[in-house]
Amino acid sequence: MSQKDKKKKTLYSTENFETAGGKKKKKKGGKVKMDWKFLAITIPLTVLFIIAVWMWRLPANYAHMFIGHYEGTTDALEEFKMFDHTDEETDALVPLQEDYDNWKQQNLGYPMTIKGANNATLSAYYYDQGSNVTVVMLHSFDESKDGDELLAPYFWSKGYNIFIPDLRDHGDSGGGQVTWGLNESKDLVAELDAITQTYGDQQFILYGNLLGAGSELMAMEDLPDSVDFIIAEDAYPSLTSLAKCFCKNLVHVPAWAGVPLLNSGAKRAEDFSIKSVDVADSVTDKIPVLLVYGSDDQILSDDAEQEMEDAFNGNAEVLTISGGRYETNYAMGKEQYEQKIDEYIYKYVK
Repeated sequence: MSQKDKKKKTLYSTENFETAGGKKKKKKGGKVKMDWKFLAITIPLTVLFIIAVWMWRLPANYAHMFIGHYEGTTDALEEFKMFDHTDEETDALVPLQEDYDNWKQQNLGYPMTIKGANNATLSAYYYDQGSNVTVVMLHSFDESKDGDELLAPYFWSKGYNIFIPDLRDHGDSGGGQVTWGLNESKDLVAELDAITQTYGDQQFILYGNLLGAGSELMAMEDLPDSVDFIIAEDAYPSLTSLAKCFCKNLVHVPAWAGVPLLNSGAKRAEDFSIKSVDVADSVTDKIPVLLVYGSDDQILSDDAEQEMEDAFNGNAEVLTISGGRYETNYAMGKEQYEQKIDEYIYKYVK
């Protein structure tokens, strides 16, 4: 071997591998020795960085979904398997869905446009059959006036008119963001006034589910005397209580950590505070209220339901549907549900 070849071998030999610090480390088997100290520092730092990004971005993304109500909300909600129907629920829902579809095909809703809170343009359908009683049906989150209000055929069979609006930032209504009752309650008062101005004096029955329930209950202080009674299904006592259940049941994060993060994300992303929505603090005893919950509900905890009931100091009745849960209560307890509404109609609608 020539002197030149010997120099090349010496230059590239792993036995003389030079580290960044200038020290030579002898390698065994031709492999570079792992720097465990370096990994022990960088791996935890990387994990902490990922967690920090998650804590910063994910709450803001959820705020965009539940308050900003961005276009991908429906697809995102479908990822939560807790909303999937069981075979028993499907069997109970199908005939109600068929009844609703037939009713909607046979009856044309008159389009209405109403100015709500903050000058938001609200869209609605009014189904008129000449009655002096109108049932206002307020849909749940991420629904619309074109959705499935399965109780509509039942109320229609009573001879009542039906009003179904798009809540703000849903369907064809404006409003910019979902405020979980803060502005929706004011919208409702404006809608009742618009109905009266258009169709003359009316008596009203209010029905709402989740977002709709919170909206009608937060409006109680300002509702006219023409409201005979309220049906509030899956009513939440506050947005904080709803956020706690969301953390526990949907994203599986402890509420003590998740709720502050969600509130922080809502403030950053939507300039909105979860703590500003307090339904329980808004209710009164001026109007009869029927609270409806399902025994298998995962949207709200038992504590949240009890808090909502306690807010009325015994002035609201609670109907618990055995085997019912979010958006299946009527299907799972149709006879019981209708019987209770019949009692309220007989007692309060004159």
